[in-house]
Amino acid sequence: MHRDFLYAEDMQVCRVQQGDLTETYELLEVLEEQKEMKELLYDCAMNPAQTNYAFVAKVMDQIIGAFVITKDVNLDYYVSHFHVQDHVLVSEQERKGHTRLIYSCVNPIFERATRFILKEMLRLTQKTCLYFEI
Repeated sequence: MHRDFLYAEDMQVCRVQQGDLTETYELLEVLEEQKEMKELLYDCAMNPAQTNYAFVAKVMDQIIGAFVITKDVNLDYYVSHFHVQDHVLVSEQERKGHTRLIYSCVNPIFERATRFILKEMLRLTQKTCLYFEI
């Protein structure tokens, strides 16, 4: 475990803002799909009414992760093509409570905190189910 991971208790997850973009772009430099993710982050920072949410995770005011999720999913598609009902009681979940992870990037030092970051994103967006397409 890296010593910087000890600061994970001070982690904050918040919506991306204009001032976060430069540092976030530096984090994304190693990704193959960095162009698409940069465009989505920029759109979400400039236009909060965008169809996606973008979040950054910070430790001591340093960005250690960036995530993009959708505001809505095609739930009928997931139910008809996958066995979602085997894992989630779809009838007991609000239709607006579902979201899909589009992009994510985390500093490997803080990889163990990914679960906490995802739970915080769900809490901030008032969602209950998170889908990820492979």
